[in-house]
Amino acid sequence: MMNNRFLLVLLIAFLTLITSFAFAVTPSQLNTTINHILASAPTDLNVGIIIENPANGRILYQKNPNRLFVPASNMKLITSYAAINVLGPTFVFQTTIYADTAKIINGVLHGNVYLQFSGDPTLTSEQLNSLITALTHLGITRISGQFIIVDKSFDQIGYGPGWMWDDAPYCDGEPVHGMIVDHNCFTTNFYSGSVGGRTTSKVIGAAIPFSINNLVTTANGEQHCHMMINSDNLNHFVIQGCINQSKIPQQFDFSINGINAYVTQLVQQDLRVNHIDLTGSIQFGNLAGGVKPILAINSKPLSDILGEMLKPSDNLYANVLFKKIGQKTFGLGTWDTGKKAVKNVLQTQLRINPKSLVIVDGSGTSRYNLITANQLLAMLNAIYKNPTFYSVFTSALPHSGFKGTLEYRMNTKGLLGHVIAKTGSMTGISSLSGYIETAHKQTLIFVILMNNFVGSEHPYRAIQDRICDYLWQQQF
Repeated sequence: MMNNRFLLVLLIAFLTLITSFAFAVTPSQLNTTINHILASAPTDLNVGIIIENPANGRILYQKNPNRLFVPASNMKLITSYAAINVLGPTFVFQTTIYADTAKIINGVLHGNVYLQFSGDPTLTSEQLNSLITALTHLGITRISGQFIIVDKSFDQIGYGPGWMWDDAPYCDGEPVHGMIVDHNCFTTNFYSGSVGGRTTSKVIGAAIPFSINNLVTTANGEQHCHMMINSDNLNHFVIQGCINQSKIPQQFDFSINGINAYVTQLVQQDLRVNHIDLTGSIQFGNLAGGVKPILAINSKPLSDILGEMLKPSDNLYANVLFKKIGQKTFGLGTWDTGKKAVKNVLQTQLRINPKSLVIVDGSGTSRYNLITANQLLAMLNAIYKNPTFYSVFTSALPHSGFKGTLEYRMNTKGLLGHVIAKTGSMTGISSLSGYIETAHKQTLIFVILMNNFVGSEHPYRAIQDRICDYLWQQQF
C-alpha cells in the first residue's frame, strides 16, 4: 500500500513537472508570432519593442530596442518615476495663508495677508474659498493692508518647448504656472442653430468673459469646419469660425491664459462672499519676513496624485510635477531645471547616459522628446524590483478594461485587468508600456513604441492589444 502511494506521489510530481514545461513557448515561436502580428500593420512600421521576464532578466523579444522614438504620453512614466524618487510618495502640495495674528484687533487685521501657491494641480475654487472663509473663523472682518499673492514656485514660461500652437486654447494644452485653480480651465456648451445661422453658448462653472464672433452652424459632417479661439491676459475670449449642427449641446474645455487676472478675480469674489473688507488692493509679490503660516490646505499625497495623472493621462499634472522636481532640486521650477532634475534621476538610479535621450517636458506633449524602448524597460524594471514603487505604480496606472485610457481596450474575460500600462497617443504616434500578469501567474515587462504612421491610430492599437493578448496566454 505504501509503495502504491509512493508511486502515485511520484507520478503526480512527474505530471506536474511535465505540465509546467510542456506548454512553455519557445523563443522561435515567440519571434515568429510577434513578427507576424507586426506584419499586419497597414504600412511599414517604425516600431521599437522589448519584452522581458523580470523574474530571471531574460529578454523574450526585442526589435529596435535602442532606436530613439517620440514617446507621447509614455513620457509620463519617466516623470512619475523621477517624482517618486525626488519628492517621495507621501509628498503633498500646500497652499498657505500667512499673516501676523498679533495684529488682529477688534476684527481688523492691521497688516498684509499673503496667499502662497505651490503649484498644486488639484486645487479647486471651493478649496480656495474655504481657505479664505477660514479667515473669518479667526475673527477677521477687515484687512487694513494688502492681499498679496505669492507665486514663486515656478517660472512664468507657461508653454513647453515644442508644443503645438493649436493645442494651446484647449485643456491639456494649458500653460503651466504655480497658480492653478480648477485645472485653469472652464467648460462651454455650444448650441448649434440652423445651417448658416448663429451658434449660442453657455459658460459652465466659471465667470469668464466670453463672446462669439461669427461662429456659424454648418451641416453635420462638414469636414472643413474649424473654430478659431483668441484670448488676452484678462481672459476675454473671442470664438470665430463654425461648428457642425447637432441636436445636443457640444461641450468644449478651454484653457485660461491670463492666470493673474483669473486668480485675482477668484480672490475678490471669495473676500466679497465672506464679507471681508480689503482696505488695500490685491497684488502679486514676495512673502515678507516675520509673517507666520496661519491657514493651509494640503493636496492628496503624491501616490494618489499619480493615479489621477496616469489613468486619464493628465498633461497638466505631469508638467507640474516636472517643474516641481526642478524646484526641489534646483530651487526654481522651470522647463530647464525639470529636464536636468529628471535626467539626473535617470543617470543616478538607472545609469542612463543623459546625452542618449531628449527630455523637454513632463507630459510628452512635445515632439522634441526622444527615448528608447531599452531606457523605458530599465525604468519599469527598477520599479518592479522596488516593492513600494511597484505598489504605487500598479495602483496608479490604467488597467485593461477598467477606468482610465485602457477602459475600452483588452477588456475580454481573459485580459480584463491583467494589462497594467501607460498609453501614449499623438498624430502618427502610438505607445503602450507597462506590465502583463499572464494566465500562468507570471509578470512580464513590455515596451511598444510606434512612430511615423499616417491615418488612424486604431490599427496600431489593435497590434499592441494582439501582442499583449498573445503574451498573456503564454508560459515562459
